[in-house]
Amino acid sequence: MSGWAVWAQLYGDYEQRRGIVDGFDTGRISRTGGIIGGLDKVFTDGFGGDALVLGLLSGAMTSHVSNVDNSSSMINGPSVGAYAIWIKGGFSIDSTFKVDFLDIDQASPLTVIPSFGLTNYSAALNLNYKIQFAGWWMEPTLGVLDTRSIWSNAGHDVIRLTDGNDVRLQVGSRFGTPFDWGRASVEATLTALAYDDVSITGGTLVTAVAGGPLGSFPTDEGKVFGQVVGKLNFDWSKDIKGLSSYVEGEVRGRSGVFGTGARVGVRYSW
Repeated sequence: MSGWAVWAQLYGDYEQRRGIVDGFDTGRISRTGGIIGGLDKVFTDGFGGDALVLGLLSGAMTSHVSNVDNSSSMINGPSVGAYAIWIKGGFSIDSTFKVDFLDIDQASPLTVIPSFGLTNYSAALNLNYKIQFAGWWMEPTLGVLDTRSIWSNAGHDVIRLTDGNDVRLQVGSRFGTPFDWGRASVEATLTALAYDDVSITGGTLVTAVAGGPLGSFPTDEGKVFGQVVGKLNFDWSKDIKGLSSYVEGEVRGRSGVFGTGARVGVRYSW
């Protein structure tokens, strides 16, 4: 058996950072929004598991970063990618490969900065194991995200950025419980994660948008973040077969960093 599905998500994010690096105030505020959607197919025969999901995704994002030195950055661009999920019993593996094609325009009261580009190649892999209890479940998860940053010629030659790489590890657990709300079947989940960029080399997107002189850019290497995500998933199949939707919110941070985000999405399968 197999089934097709299409989905879409709108998202927004806010992050504030404070800090002093080499005597320079690196505080900044980032506001980001975008849309992403995809098409996938679910296979339930073969492949050594209960189900295999293969899909393609595409989207676009825009972000505005304001630094305390009155410089700013506008980041815009599309994304394309693919994803896969393999499920066997309570165990699952999910993976995503995505490419972001970003244009970066900067403004500074001190100097004229040319526009430049960045291509981000990111690959994520997560291992999950769902444990069912009476009326609720938990799902420990362990994952890795690797992002390779390739700058345009202007980024290399004018801004003097070098290509970079960021490896992030995360660990935590999801908790969920189902209930009925009117004609919808609802599942509420809460996810608690800790993550750490264990290795950052070269120039990354943070390098490009942070205020301050070259060589004074802060990174998150070796700094542990906490993240909490709440989600409500609504199954509307009693009225429209195959239709579901969700709302999701998160908070994250560490000392000197606070971020929050919201997402809404819809999925239709047949």
